[in-house]
Amino acid sequence: MNTSEKQNKPTNNKTKKSVIPFLLILSMALNLALVYIIFEKKDVEIARQKKINVEQKAHYSQSLSRLSTRLKQEIAHSKKFGQEQQKYRDSLTKVLANVEADRDNLKQAVALTQTQMNAYKLKIAAYEELLIRKDSLMISLKEINTMLGDKNHRLNLRINKAIEDKVKIEQESKQLKNTIKQAAGLKVKDIVIKRVNRRGKSKAGKVFRERNISQLQVYLSFIDNELIEIGNKSVMMLLKDEMGKTLIPSSGSGTFDLAGQETSYTMAQSFLYDKSAQTIMFNYDKDKPLGKGKFIVELYSEGKKIGDDSFRVR
Repeated sequence: MNTSEKQNKPTNNKTKKSVIPFLLILSMALNLALVYIIFEKKDVEIARQKKINVEQKAHYSQSLSRLSTRLKQEIAHSKKFGQEQQKYRDSLTKVLANVEADRDNLKQAVALTQTQMNAYKLKIAAYEELLIRKDSLMISLKEINTMLGDKNHRLNLRINKAIEDKVKIEQESKQLKNTIKQAAGLKVKDIVIKRVNRRGKSKAGKVFRERNISQLQVYLSFIDNELIEIGNKSVMMLLKDEMGKTLIPSSGSGTFDLAGQETSYTMAQSFLYDKSAQTIMFNYDKDKPLGKGKFIVELYSEGKKIGDDSFRVR
């Protein structure tokens, strides 16, 4: 090796060593810039969603306040007609209490989920429809009061029509309350059925062999529902054979009221509903052969059916 090559070699090594740190620093700077851009976009989206949430909350609050004002005006106006419209006023007063309770709950909420926004939208629409119908009834009642001196057949027909409308509105109000109550109940999202053999091995499916079934396990999760209040809930499971007969084990069964009839269940379970992603499990010990055929799993809570599924045994 000549003298020139010996002199160039250390110079090249030194150049390479200085380039490598520069490239590392450049790579880190690019990564930091990319992370910054990602978080910046995320912050912008979060800010946009918060703004939409605040605007939607303000809109619903204003709608409920307007409904409250209209109801108070209608109640005050109906007092001119004395005791003959007491039931009408009582009905309006109950609706007013519900509207103001919803408005107060809305004010206390820090932020609304999409489910909560949909729930308030439905409630406000229902209140407005109910108020429109009550306005229509009030007009009819005013016309009746101006015609009290006229005892002709047409007046009697109008009075009867007004009474029918009033009864209809009260029924619709009751149906609205029942609809809201039903919407606030549990509803099953997913059901998974597993068989467990004598060795303790489990397998999920829709078709099982009789000899492989020592136990049946039924797992269920619930649909998110902001209308459901936190508290103790009970779920009854009915395991039915192909003939529709409910299987009753030696222990753990009982009865519950279903549409006014005392109904037997296979198993029941109580738990604390806390609005989280909860899963509960029923464990059915087979104390006698199931037999071949189709079996149905029905689930009930608070007197109504919340889900079902089926499997076959061969």
